[in-house]
Amino acid sequence: MTEHQRGMLRRTAVIALVAAIFALDVLVRPNPQVWLAYVLPLILAARGSRNLDLIVTAAASILLILFAFVLFPSGTVDWLDLAGRLVGIAVLLAASVLLRPRSRLSAQLEQAESELELFAEHAPAAIAHVRREPGGLCYRHVNRRYADLYGRTPEDVTGRHPSEVLGEAVFAQASLNMQKALSGNRLAFDLDLPAASGETRPVKVVYTPDIDRTGQAVGFVAVITDRPAATSASAVAHES
Repeated sequence: MTEHQRGMLRRTAVIALVAAIFALDVLVRPNPQVWLAYVLPLILAARGSRNLDLIVTAAASILLILFAFVLFPSGTVDWLDLAGRLVGIAVLLAASVLLRPRSRLSAQLEQAESELELFAEHAPAAIAHVRREPGGLCYRHVNRRYADLYGRTPEDVTGRHPSEVLGEAVFAQASLNMQKALSGNRLAFDLDLPAASGETRPVKVVYTPDIDRTGQAVGFVAVITDRPAATSASAVAHES
């Protein structure tokens, strides 16, 4: 699903949720705590990358809170109901201000991720990001060059364990170096990849550890380039 499709689905859900809350507010009277429910679509709108979605959702919620109050006027003003709605309006305004920086940061992160993916797709090398997950190692992202090495698509590789993609023989050759990379070592070594023709493809592999904020290696980035066929595949890995 593309980001545009996710955005449209999110906006549809926000509209449906706001409409359902308004209907509940009209049916259940008085309802001074209704503003609590309106916080839910506001949070959902903030998960998107457009601040306009957040502003529109907050404005629509405030208008509906007031509209539901005046829709069925009574002989006397229900001050408790009115006070609850005014508090709700203040909370929604404050929440929309607090959530806006998060929405902006989300947009910046998505843009940075998109730019990194674009760079990886056009890099003259096969690139893969492998992470250590609770269920074991898995591919978080690969570019098309990497997937092509194994006759797969990037979508088919992502989420799989390296042994499923590399094959048992290649994985056995590379697994020791993977463990060294997961220990925080940067490695460069030679490898012979089996080709569809039955021949082997000599490549140079570099593993760079993925270090988190605590200083622990949580994965590694693999960069694969072709090497001259005359280079021995038994070259010893260099650790740094």
